[in-house]
Amino acid sequence: MQEEKHLTKHRNVINTVTLLRRIARKTDIFNPIAVKKFITSELVTAPSKNKYEQMYAKFAEANQLPYDAKYSKYKSPIPLIPSTKDVNTILFALREQFYTPIAIMSETAVEAEELHMTARNQINEQTGELSIIGVKGHANGTYKLSEPLAESLRRGIASFTAKAQYITKTVKLGQPDTIEQITQLANQGFEKYNEADGYHFFRILQI
Repeated sequence: MQEEKHLTKHRNVINTVTLLRRIARKTDIFNPIAVKKFITSELVTAPSKNKYEQMYAKFAEANQLPYDAKYSKYKSPIPLIPSTKDVNTILFALREQFYTPIAIMSETAVEAEELHMTARNQINEQTGELSIIGVKGHANGTYKLSEPLAESLRRGIASFTAKAQYITKTVKLGQPDTIEQITQLANQGFEKYNEADGYHFFRILQI
């Protein structure tokens, strides 16, 4: 539980750094008036404006910059919920490499981010079970796939493992430059795929 909280804290820091860098690329981050103009412009989508306001307000406070955050009353549109028939139609039209992850999300209702963060050692090929670490407040869980889908996953793993070659790097948590190292790797396209003994493991597919 403590390790999961630690991971969530680091993920939030990375998200904050990424957002502030986006602001810095578009305008003078030390000019609150310019930043306000950027946030209220069409360059920032309506669902993201409050997140930008919240993050920049903290940055402004830390740097003693006068900034009055104005939060918009954004109302999410009613989502279009596809029928089972619609989902099956889409799945049957996909090639297997795309079919498998989407079918897993459809069958188990796990989030795309949760599936993306699932490491190889969280997949039991023999039983067809996935150990999922929840995000966005979701509980962790183990999901047993239907046998046809489990077999599709096995074929995908076998095919991918035979061809894929990675460049791998590690980052030790708790160091003075831990966040900088993680941010640099993220900017270079590396993705975290595992963690153990206070280390985070990142990799990028070697082309």
